Amino acid sequence: MLLLFALPSFGRASPARVVSMHFCTDQLISSLGASAQLISASYLSDDARLGTATFSRPFHFNHANADEVALLHPGLVVTDAYSASNTLQLLNKLHIRTLSLPALQNLDTMMQRITVLGDALGQHDRAAAVVGNLRSAISGLQAAGKQRRALVLQNGGWMATDDSLAIDLLRHTDLVDVRPVSQRNWQRATAEQVITWQPQIIIVFKSSNAAPGLGQAWLQQDWLQQGPWQLITLTDDGLACGTPEVIRTLEQLNQQLAILPTDSSRSLEHTP
Repeated sequence: MLLLFALPSFGRASPARVVSMHFCTDQLISSLGASAQLISASYLSDDARLGTATFSRPFHFNHANADEVALLHPGLVVTDAYSASNTLQLLNKLHIRTLSLPALQNLDTMMQRITVLGDALGQHDRAAAVVGNLRSAISGLQAAGKQRRALVLQNGGWMATDDSLAIDLLRHTDLVDVRPVSQRNWQRATAEQVITWQPQIIIVFKSSNAAPGLGQAWLQQDWLQQGPWQLITLTDDGLACGTPEVIRTLEQLNQQLAILPTDSSRSLEHTP
């Protein structure tokens, strides 16, 4: 909660001219039903293969440059924690109000981001309702992991850092990250690593984007598909940007764990 007090307070006003400079803030603004306040979004949301936010009207798509954003005369500029700090400094020198959301690390910080963004947009009630629904769903989850050893793989065989939303889902489903502490960083898994760690369950989060990823072929390798572990495949709804859809991913994962056989390496694939 200290993180919330460290961020700027925007009062209860609803800025009518909002610029989003990051794909994830596009998604979050859309999830709060505030697309009508946007006058510009990230150019990535204009890519039909990537963009999943729905905007009510055509408008400008930006490349997160201070000069093009300043010319739009925004009342508020929203971006994510990993955006270029020099761009935000330039906008602040021009007396343009900015909000950089805290880094996404787990379900708690995801809800903090939604709360802070809702306050900045004047969408207080909507953000409170979304967070309330998320907390209710999380508290009502009957974790089915049974302390089994699990490995999370994302597109291309990449493993997430320990402070990531994907790994936090393991904790909330009562699974244990099989990786040694020294290996809990952003890297691509090798067959040797996976076989050495001997996971009981491998969870593969496939991209929900329409664009075919170059890393998808990695997940189809025979050794991965035919190993002695149980394989769960899910789409990564809400994981990358921490949108409310992630609760559906959490619930689907837990449902798959609940029906996962304990005496077989059968592969289960979820079909939404």
